[in-house]
Amino acid sequence: MSLRKVACGLHDLQDQLSKKVRVEETNRNEQQVEAPKPPFPQPFYRQQDPNEEVNRKFRKFADETLRTLTHYRTKRFQSNLTELQKRGMKEVRELIREGRIRLLVSDKGGESVVIPLQLDIAITNNHLEDASLYRSSYRN
Repeated sequence: MSLRKVACGLHDLQDQLSKKVRVEETNRNEQQVEAPKPPFPQPFYRQQDPNEEVNRKFRKFADETLRTLTHYRTKRFQSNLTELQKRGMKEVRELIREGRIRLLVSDKGGESVVIPLQLDIAITNNHLEDASLYRSSYRN
């Protein structure tokens, strides 16, 4: 999630809180029955009227949230892999890049499967040649 999305979400939350406070104050001040809201959305976005108490609390909350996100965004986390595991991952990536192996997810259980690329091509061609499984999708 980007910092921009968090900031936009915080602004939306501020608007919702301001609207809630305004509605609660209106309900306290007016004991009369309100007309039902129209069944269609308003054609434009109306920013809520400022409420100092809500805005002050929200600003403090938003500042702390953004400060925490900024702190952890710049922080580097230490890998929990050993040097041997890191080297093995690098070798697997190189073999995939060279086209020597294929790394797949199995259809049962979601485990990783490593097979030689030539074997994968042979299996795929064997399945595609099976007339009982595949047939031409166009008509003559």
